[in-house]
Amino acid sequence: MTGYVFSSDAAESDWELEVRTALSGAGDLETVFQPIRGLWSGEVIAVEGLIHSPRVGSGQLFSHASMLGLEVSLETATLGRLLDWFVVLRSPRLSINVTPGALADGAIREMLAPYADRIILEVSERSFVPEPREFAAEIVDLRNLGAELALDNAGAGFGGLRLLLALEPEWVKLDRAVVSGLSGSADRAALAAAFVEISHDVGARAIAVGVEEVDELSALAELGVEAWQGFLDVKSASSVEIPVAKIVNREPSPLETDFVVELGSSLDLVLARWMSRNSGVGTGYVAVQSRGEIVGHMSFDEVVRAHLQGSKLAGLA
Repeated sequence: MTGYVFSSDAAESDWELEVRTALSGAGDLETVFQPIRGLWSGEVIAVEGLIHSPRVGSGQLFSHASMLGLEVSLETATLGRLLDWFVVLRSPRLSINVTPGALADGAIREMLAPYADRIILEVSERSFVPEPREFAAEIVDLRNLGAELALDNAGAGFGGLRLLLALEPEWVKLDRAVVSGLSGSADRAALAAAFVEISHDVGARAIAVGVEEVDELSALAELGVEAWQGFLDVKSASSVEIPVAKIVNREPSPLETDFVVELGSSLDLVLARWMSRNSGVGTGYVAVQSRGEIVGHMSFDEVVRAHLQGSKLAGLA
């Protein structure tokens, strides 16, 4: 979303040309899919479909399309592109950003209907929704077909709680502004905890957006966040071990454990320690702790199986 050609005070005629170029299909819009992973499974539970413009900021492009009265037309074009690509993906669900104005359009709802049971509709907290309950009624047919709803940018806008109560979404996406620096800020952690608690109270699950550091992932796990997405997924391909938390049994540890390990330990070291202490045989459980508190346990067989599968303990919380 960098490398803008147009400045914020570019002539409206320039912006109209850019919007109409995008609508014509000649704008070289880029289709990007960002994984959304279950925090305790590490598995991709959905992908967020994003449209990037190589010349202008995507946010500015859609903002000016709205001012030109072309918002629904641009969203229709980009949604069509995302759905075409999604057909060939193996992801369980596609999460898409849709404005309330676009969802009020019958043609767009008709376009989405065949894919409803595999779609998450993201509505931003920043969106102006004058009558949230009326909006909820407009998309009830899609939700009855299996579409899920996500409140995006939670913590960054002004109408979050109002929309949360009126829309009763299945997901709440914590904004990057809340997630950034979470592990080192008690105030930020308290704010995130409040959003997660309220989300759970209304039956929604929480997705953390913009996760860039393993420490952030650890802090989010302690808060009970269910899923995450962000640049950490890109970095992990070469330098960061993404946690696979399903290998940790989160029930209370048995009274008798062979030893205690920190959640940041590698399975190689855990296995080596266990083998050396038991003459090559594991007999019980290892307790797993985070920040001095026991958070779960693993049996010897679970450690061996996870090790063979290439799973990691690094970064868990």
